[in-house]
Amino acid sequence: MNETSENPKNPWQVSEILEKRLPDRARQAGDRLRTILTAKIIVELTETKRRLMIDWTTKQMAVSLVSPEATADTVIRLSERTLQAIARGDLNPQLAIVSGTVFISGKTEPALYLFNLLLD
Repeated sequence: MNETSENPKNPWQVSEILEKRLPDRARQAGDRLRTILTAKIIVELTETKRRLMIDWTTKQMAVSLVSPEATADTVIRLSERTLQAIARGDLNPQLAIVSGTVFISGKTEPALYLFNLLLD
């Protein structure tokens, strides 16, 4: 089965990574990250142009689909495979940024913290 398939048993599918795993990790990190992460981040998947907003401006992080017109403090553009590789720990996010596999516009610090939360 293709890794990018939206199979509910695949822990590396995009919805599982961004909508379940990331909020769980943010809750576990608790208040120590709250002082650092007070941003809105859009993750744009390059193949599908699907955009997910990760909103850390309130006490509890929220993840939702957004339109192409939506704006945020940080926008991360990457492929589903790249996101999955970062989440599995197979790809270092800083190397992905430097090599042009991941593109960040706006503030970079929230993106780096997001990637650190995703790592196993």
